[in-house]
Parts: sequence; structure tokens; C-alpha cells
Amino acid sequence: MTLYRQGTIWYYDFTVDGKRHAGSTGETSKAKAQAVQERLRVQFRGGANIKQIWQQTKASLLGRGESIPMEFEPLWKHFLAHSMSQACSRRQLGYRHHIKKFVEWLEKSKGKLTVGEVTPSIATEYMTVVRNEPGAPASKNEHLMALKMLFASFDEDTGVVENPFANIKRLPNRSISREVFTQDELKLIGEKAEGDMLDLCLTALYTGLRRGDICNLRWASVSPDCQWINLTMGKTGLPVSIPVMPRLREHLLSRTRTGEYVYPNLHELYQNHASELSQQVKRFLVEIGISGTRRAVDGYAREMSMKDIHSFRHTFVYLAACNNIPLPVVQSIVGHASPAMTKIYMDHASQADKQRYLSAMPDLFSGDKTAARVPVQNIIAMVESDAPKNEILSALYTLV
Repeated sequence: MTLYRQGTIWYYDFTVDGKRHAGSTGETSKAKAQAVQERLRVQFRGGANIKQIWQQTKASLLGRGESIPMEFEPLWKHFLAHSMSQACSRRQLGYRHHIKKFVEWLEKSKGKLTVGEVTPSIATEYMTVVRNEPGAPASKNEHLMALKMLFASFDEDTGVVENPFANIKRLPNRSISREVFTQDELKLIGEKAEGDMLDLCLTALYTGLRRGDICNLRWASVSPDCQWINLTMGKTGLPVSIPVMPRLREHLLSRTRTGEYVYPNLHELYQNHASELSQQVKRFLVEIGISGTRRAVDGYAREMSMKDIHSFRHTFVYLAACNNIPLPVVQSIVGHASPAMTKIYMDHASQADKQRYLSAMPDLFSGDKTAARVPVQNIIAMVESDAPKNEILSALYTLV
């Protein structure tokens, strides 16, 4: 029986009952390649004791490695050093939560184990628990990925023969798009938001930044005159340069440049209780009378958020589109890696929006604007309702 390496991959070569079997194990670790080879030998040998032979082989391989306890802090340090050293802080924070949750569940339900004693059946049992909890498939897939990466970071010296999470499949993603805020809702938020809530909502609306980027915003990223925000997005790692709109610039200029972070309270809350911060926003929206923040969605065990902190990002992109800001410009501000993602955010037009904007267009065949004139009473209503200036002008142009 031979096990040999070509490049970084180990290959097997053995004979069972006079027949030769050879090929790639697909593994870069010798111990894991040995495990693959043993599984294949057992498979080709056949017989009722296959499971017993494999367990004996696995046990002998486990005995060759170091026994590492499933304790969170040393596991997290190992994981950071081997798999997450280049990851952004947001992703590190998420993976830290997932691994800690698994370690706590493991100790409570199975007792104190070593990394080599975590079996595929334990991994499957745990992921069943995770998937039965409320939450989006994307979040549960991230949970699975964190644990796959954790066990993939162990080599033959740590007693892990096979990755217990390796064969667990990802859930199909079913993304839930947030709804944009209406003009009346934005006005209500502006009137009611105070303190940290005002900091968060105002910055989210006028920049389109995600929650984490707002909470981690440093003064070093804000120009001295508060005209520009230049930073690297925490989620994508893309650099963005955002011109600061007058209302937000006034808000930033009113703050004292002390400390590292623009919003130190938000930064501390995000680092220690990120989910609580999101809940605070949701409670605030409900308290001021904004309805439809949650609703039932097919395929989800609980009602899902339709309007929350991320809705400000959707609203920013949608309003930019309504005001004829070119797609590449919007994309460069919000840091989307592809125009397709930005278009998804733009796809929030209500029936009223569609009617109002299309009514201002000329007849597409003749170019005659008379067919698209906005009734005078509609224009008067727009003025009385304090509609945006550009909308009123577009309506007036149809009368020319």
C-alpha cells in the first residue's frame, strides 16, 4: 500500500483482492489522505464490518495527533492565526460569534470534547439546531462556513482526521429585500430621532453606508471641512469616496473632534451588542408609528424585517436614481462590486412613483410633450405637499 504526493496533493495506490486501485485523495494533509485511503480500502473490501473497520482506523489515526480541547479562546486564537488574519473586522466579529455559539452548545449537550472528537453526526445535529432557529439562510450559511473553516485549519498534528462539517450542504439563499422609506416616513424620522438614533439614521440616509461602517466611522475618514468621507467598506473591502450632503455636513461640524470615532457610543454598542443596536432601530420605527416593519415571508419561520436600518441604504440608492444620478456614480458611492447589485436597490418604485415619473415623459413615438402633460391641479398639489423641487420642475416642463 502506497501513499505519495505530487505537488501539494496526496495520491493513493493499493491492491485489494488482487486488483489495483490508484488515484487522488484530493487532500493536502497526509493524515487526511490516509483517512481517505482507508475509507476506499474498506469500501473496495466490502463486508458487514465496514463501519467498525473505519472507526478503528480513524481511532488509530487520532492517536497520532495532539489532543486539543474545544475551548473557545484558544480555538479563536488558532482560527485567527490560520484562517482569518486578513479578514475584515466585521467578518471576524461574525465568525467569532458562530464559533463561540458552537463551543457553548457542544459543552452543554456533549460535555468537554477535543477537536478530534467532534464527529460528522455531532456537526449535523448542531447545524439542524441552527437551521431550525429563526433567521435568513445567508446567515446560517455563514455559520456553517465559519465551522468548516475552523476544522479545515487543523492538520494531522491536532488529531482531526476528517472535517466534521465538510459534507453539510449550504442552504439555498433566498434574499429578502428591504423596503424603502416614504417621504412622509423620512420626515417623521427626522422629527423624532434624537441622540445616537439621529446620528445613525441621518448618516445612513445621507451616505448609504451600512450599519457597521457608520458605527466604525473614524474622524480620520472625514475631511477637515466635513465635505468628504473616504473609507474602505467593512463588508466588501472596497474603497469609497462620499461627498457629504449639506444636512449631514452641518451635523458633523456640530460635533467635537475628540477621540478616534465620530460616534463613540454607536461604536461601543456595535462592538459588544450589534444585534441590540438593530433591535433599537426597529423599536424606534414602531414607536413613532411607521407600520409594515415586519411581515411573514414564505420559507421563513418568523416574520422578517421589511424596514430597518438597512432600508436607509436602499432608500439612498433609490432616491439617487429618482434624481437622475448615473448608475456608476451611485455604485462608486455605496461600494457595490457590480452594477447588478445597485440595480436591485433601485428597484423600489411604487405605483405612484412610476405614474409620476412616466407622466413627465414625452410621447415616445412622436416626441410630442402634449401627450404627457401633467394636469395643472396635480402640479398645484405637488407644490402644496412640498414635493422635491426637481419633481415640480419636471412637471412644469411638460406644460411648455
